[in-house]
Amino acid sequence: DPGNEYWAIAVFDEGTSEESNHDFAYVNGFGEFFGITYDDDSGLPLAGVLVDIVGLDPQDNPWDYHFTSDIDGVYGSFEIIAGTYNFTGSKHQYFDANEINTVGFEGIVEQDLYLVPWGPPTCATDPYPADAQQEVGANNIILLWTLDSHVMEYRLMFDTEYPPTVVMQDWTTAAEDYDLPALEPSLQYFWQIQVRNMWGEVTDCNIWGFTTTITVPEDLTATVYDVNNVLLEWVSSEQQDRDFNHYVVYRDGLEIATTPETTYDDEDLAYNPTTCYTYNVEAIFDEGDSEWSNNAYACISGFGTVDGYVYDALTDDGIEGATVFLDGEGELPGEFFDYTFTTDEYGYYSGDVMVGNYDYTVSAVGYLSAFTNDDVAYDANTDNDFYLEEEPFALDYVIATELDDDEVHLEWGFLMRAFSPTYFPFETEGMTEAQIEKHMIDFLATMGIENATEFTMNPEAAEGNRDIESFDVYRGLWDDTFGDMTYVGNTTQEQFVDYDWGAQPSGVYKWAVVVVYTDNDSDPTYSNYLDKDMETVVNVEVTLNSAEDPAGTSVTLTNTSEPYLGLTYNVTLGSSGMHTFDPFRKGVYDVLVSFWGYSTVYDFDVLIDDVTTLEYLLYEIIADPMDFYVNPNGFATWIGSIPPPVTSIDEGFDTGIPSGWTQEIYSGTGVWEWNDGDYQYFAPPGDDIYAMTDSDGNTSDVYDVGLFTPAMDLSGETSVVLELDRNFQDYAGDGAMAIRTYSGTTSNLEEELDWSTTDDPSGGGHYVYTFDPSGYTDPGAVYVEFWYSTEGGTWAWGFGIDNVQINNSTRSGRHLESYKLWLDNVLSGEPTEEWWDYEANEALVDGQTYFAEVASVYTTGISNKVPYTFTYHPCTYFDGPASVDANVVVGTMDVMLTWTAVASNVTGDDVVGVNVFRDGVLIDMVPVGDNFYVDEQLGAATYEYCITNFY
Repeated sequence: DPGNEYWAIAVFDEGTSEESNHDFAYVNGFGEFFGITYDDDSGLPLAGVLVDIVGLDPQDNPWDYHFTSDIDGVYGSFEIIAGTYNFTGSKHQYFDANEINTVGFEGIVEQDLYLVPWGPPTCATDPYPADAQQEVGANNIILLWTLDSHVMEYRLMFDTEYPPTVVMQDWTTAAEDYDLPALEPSLQYFWQIQVRNMWGEVTDCNIWGFTTTITVPEDLTATVYDVNNVLLEWVSSEQQDRDFNHYVVYRDGLEIATTPETTYDDEDLAYNPTTCYTYNVEAIFDEGDSEWSNNAYACISGFGTVDGYVYDALTDDGIEGATVFLDGEGELPGEFFDYTFTTDEYGYYSGDVMVGNYDYTVSAVGYLSAFTNDDVAYDANTDNDFYLEEEPFALDYVIATELDDDEVHLEWGFLMRAFSPTYFPFETEGMTEAQIEKHMIDFLATMGIENATEFTMNPEAAEGNRDIESFDVYRGLWDDTFGDMTYVGNTTQEQFVDYDWGAQPSGVYKWAVVVVYTDNDSDPTYSNYLDKDMETVVNVEVTLNSAEDPAGTSVTLTNTSEPYLGLTYNVTLGSSGMHTFDPFRKGVYDVLVSFWGYSTVYDFDVLIDDVTTLEYLLYEIIADPMDFYVNPNGFATWIGSIPPPVTSIDEGFDTGIPSGWTQEIYSGTGVWEWNDGDYQYFAPPGDDIYAMTDSDGNTSDVYDVGLFTPAMDLSGETSVVLELDRNFQDYAGDGAMAIRTYSGTTSNLEEELDWSTTDDPSGGGHYVYTFDPSGYTDPGAVYVEFWYSTEGGTWAWGFGIDNVQINNSTRSGRHLESYKLWLDNVLSGEPTEEWWDYEANEALVDGQTYFAEVASVYTTGISNKVPYTFTYHPCTYFDGPASVDANVVVGTMDVMLTWTAVASNVTGDDVVGVNVFRDGVLIDMVPVGDNFYVDEQLGAATYEYCITNFY
């Protein structure tokens, strides 16, 4: 049936057209079907059957449906496309049921399905080992069999008796293999696989048997020891209930021994590194002999001999006590050996060495090492002689001292404790020998000489070296590599005068001395640095574009050309905006000029090599207002300027250590004291009046002491600046300093800003630190400690501090004059405070949206406008608390306020708190949910309170 046939004709006033082409369309519909699934054996309904319905409609379009029968076995649907379908019912442990049926348009079809249960499974087949199989290995047996698809579980019966009664594996999920443990040799074993599923157990299955062979010795290994002996080891073959006799050991297929043990030593074997020896073991029982074990292999190497002489390359004399070290790989893979021989009085060495390839390293005190590589052959001698060249020892120290503007004196030596200076590199007038020795040790330690403490004013006698020919002297700038230095001259003495010093341009210089030996030159040894015309004058001039007073401007110049100095110049300018640094060290500097409220100037890589004037103009920061907000009542607020930091500490110790500063002696007896200008050894930059710890002047005191500032209230601060001038000098490492912060008490350490055991530059320097106290335990009580220790010793140098400033500023704030406010682009007012009431100054309309703007007016200009859009509503638009009462709490000077809370009446705007006003001034905000407030400790007066909701 092709379906309905369709065609068309066109109708005109003049007549009709011929018929168009014809086409067919089949209109299908739905039918219904239902059915019940049954257990074919019992005839009872079967639940949980999966019913798949797959078919074609009359136009061969595919359709499929899937159902599961319910507890009564029923499945079906009121809607199924009319067509012919295959009905398939399936369920675990049942055979599938299949039917074909046709569902007609608006027809109802009943299709029941009967599923046949599997029934009990069949027994396993295909056993391995096969039934009655002989000579089955007793170890590592895996039983194998085949199960039909209806087996859900199996059980393994295994025994040496027939039928087997021992359950080797109780009922478990179906599998087709099982790993047996080690079995007895030469025994017959019987086994059976029993099976079951939900329909029943099958236990009368076939019983199979097999017979094991005699166990073979296992895991035979051969280990070479003492060069030509082999240890054989294996796993025992002895079995219970079997009569074991002994083992037979074979080498290369020939019997070499019998033994009842599981080890055997095959000794004194011949050299055989290539073909090696092959070993096997056989077990002998009364019942028969086992098969041979696995193969084990042993390769035998051997010894050769090495000898030779070690000579002095200059004299050809033998060197006694030289070390000859051989390190290499034997001829067998993975074998590594090393040997050490020492030469006799004639420089001769000899010894036995395993055959292989070796690296030789030959060394002796005072000589350069010699190296070679050579092979050592079996039963042969390998001869190697060595000629050692003298060790070109470098100098221990080189000291440079400026005699005058034209000459520099150099002297050097190999032994610091034998050094007797011709000149000292510092002024010694008025010093005792002990003081000179101490200063010299400190000077040498600063130069980086590791054994500086060996210097003494009572030097030992120095030993000579017969191989030194002379000394080459070089000069260069402090950062020159040796290759960039200039050759100055040669001398056979241990001192030298550089007469060309006066002709050198300004700079920082060092010298290098190379020892020229008979056959070699030493590495260079470098002197201390000397300045050549390194001082000049620097003038700094700073002005502000607002023409205001620049007092308080900070100027910092940091030396970058000599980073080892850690040199910084710093000054806080006065009203003149000018300062002169005299003297000032020549070099390259980074300049930082900063003043609160003005842009910071960074001037990098400034070369200062003559009298220089640095001029800087700072521009006022025209900062936009922040956090501009207009509430619905037309009240505007903003933050126009950030107030300058306040002075927490500004101490120059001009009249002593203030009484508010305290000391903590942790151990020892040393204390902080005031220096009025008399003592200069570690004076910081400034006026020479400062606070100090003077270990050098108190030679018997041990220092471990901290000097604390008074407590500072730094609440709300997040960036606090500490500046000071300081000079810390230790003595050859015997000294330490630290700067720390505390809060709450002077025992609650918060952080360590600095710690050092290294000298500050000569003359000290200006140091700046920044810390954030907002996370401290008590930001309202912050202390700064200046700590000094002589590390448990005495008579070290000391630590001086001056001009301590914390959060210091003299900024007047005159640069910000007023603000401008606009409403819808029309100027509304010019307040000097950070608020403006549009409602009081403009005719605002309830519900109308307005465009507000604010800008800051500075002495040098006006900032950008900051906008805010708001919709105006009068105060009466918002509901507030009701029933406000104010009563004095009996017996106190407190007032108890109570009210009735009122929720928000504005959609999308919530009440976030209740504002409490006293005499028109906001005194507190109460969280949502509270309806009372206690105004405490009032004076005698009459007060007016107002309570408002805060939206």
